[in-house]
Amino acid sequence: MLIRNWMTPEVITVTPDTSLLKLGKLMRDHGVRRLPVLDGGRVVGIISDRDVRDASPDKAAELDCYALHSLVAANKAK
Repeated sequence: MLIRNWMTPEVITVTPDTSLLKLGKLMRDHGVRRLPVLDGGRVVGIISDRDVRDASPDKAAELDCYALHSLVAANKAK
């Protein structure tokens, strides 16, 4: 089996400043579970759907929807 059969031709990447909301949306929209994190063209890490899920507030948190949305939007890929 050749590696090119497994590779994605157009890799979706993020920066360390990408918000959790955008990370989650990118993963859902493109059907991926991991995204490389680039800083100045260099790979500085990889973020997974589990990382995003673990960094997100619990759905049972006692926050109104606006406070919850702003809290998630403030978190980054760093």
